[in-house]
Amino acid sequence: MVGKGHYEYALPFYDERRPVLIDLVRERDESYKDKYLTGKKDGDNLLAESYHPNLGPDGIYLNATASLLYDPAGDVTGAIESLRDITKRKRMELALSRAKQAADEANKAKSDFLANMSHELRTPLNAIIGMVELLLESTLSREQREDLKVVQSAAYALLSVINDILDFSKIESGELQFESIEFDPELLAFDVCELVRPKIGNKPIELLCNIGDHVPTLVKGDPLRFRQVITN
Repeated sequence: MVGKGHYEYALPFYDERRPVLIDLVRERDESYKDKYLTGKKDGDNLLAESYHPNLGPDGIYLNATASLLYDPAGDVTGAIESLRDITKRKRMELALSRAKQAADEANKAKSDFLANMSHELRTPLNAIIGMVELLLESTLSREQREDLKVVQSAAYALLSVINDILDFSKIESGELQFESIEFDPELLAFDVCELVRPKIGNKPIELLCNIGDHVPTLVKGDPLRFRQVITN
């Protein structure tokens, strides 16, 4: 760089006259910190990565290290800078980053689809459950009531699956929220037992719901999540 005055040696790299790493290691200038992709100081050394669109057919990425030079007396006599072409590595990193972004977008699209489908399925299913409950309150034969109980049990089971799918999509998208409302855990536990009871059918199993004396009659939390835990 002998004979290159007024930062002329920076022109091929930056297309402008400006201090480069070999200058900045001798006299720090924070205004050029943002000119590099990365940059840090390690003792008397400066390390940085930079992109140069005007070098090569498609631009190049450089890794640079600038260090101070000392004489035997310990006085600074100059500086030296070494450059390494890291274009291949950086292009691989960028390709991986783009692939990850595409995968994240695809994953979000899947989560959005699951959430929309869950909502769409729950609407008619709630109507089915509601109509079954109305029919069960009417005058029915024993056989009709048993058939409706089967339909009701299957509908609740399907609703549980749909709710789980909706929860998974909410977790993936970071939108799962917990309610904080008052509810009776004892009543909810009995509701779960009643939901599970039809699944037993004619099996030789007795289902008992025993609530300990230490369980409070009123708690604050998310009854839906509480129900899921007990059901699982």
